[in-house]
Amino acid sequence: MLSAMRKAFVLAIVLIGCGSKQPPPSKKQCDSPEQGQAMTQAMCECREGRIVLSTGGSVELHCEADESELGPARLNDRDGWCCK
Repeated sequence: MLSAMRKAFVLAIVLIGCGSKQPPPSKKQCDSPEQGQAMTQAMCECREGRIVLSTGGSVELHCEADESELGPARLNDRDGWCCK
């Protein structure tokens, strides 16, 4: 009798332990710009990117050599790129 109760107790502990796992984190859902539109700062940051603004004139700065360009971005009234 004691052995059956011990087995039931162990089984209950195992089942409780198996059911208490946290679900895996879900991926962020980032908004996408409309076709032909630039990303906003929030859209870029949601993708863990940063905005590099155009300086104007003949020099156009883009992402650093070790970064990827995620797309065109706009911050206030200036154009730039979302880089990650």
